[in-house]
Amino acid sequence: IINNLAQKYYLIYNENLPNIEIIQVDKIKEKRVYFRNDFSIAYHCHLKFKGLNEKCQKLILNTGLGSKNSSGFGMVITK
Repeated sequence: IINNLAQKYYLIYNENLPNIEIIQVDKIKEKRVYFRNDFSIAYHCHLKFKGLNEKCQKLILNTGLGSKNSSGFGMVITK
């Protein structure tokens, strides 16, 4: 997740990603999703980050997290 976010951050802002880390992962649920004649494994979970600046937050909310965003995965909801 961090590597994917770093790639997106660099492409959009032409800067390296600030030092951020995932400090907590809770309520992990694995789900098999049938999409485009194939099964994919997706995860529903709660993530807590440390060190996110405003640019990172906007990027996550606008693009999602993970490598399968173009397939509709990686959606993020904030609390």
